[in-house]
Amino acid sequence: MTGGTPVLGNILSISDYNKLQLMLACNNTVKLTTIIFCYWGVKKPH
Repeated sequence: MTGGTPVLGNILSISDYNKLQLMLACNNTVKLTTIIFCYWGVKKPH
């Protein structure tokens, strides 16, 4: 059943790729939120 292996491999690689994209998106969102909070903290009248 070697014919099914490349398809399974492609599905797994796509899944890993999606997980990587999701992690990057979450990481960027956290960075953006941190930047916004820092900026707001600086601009906010004390």
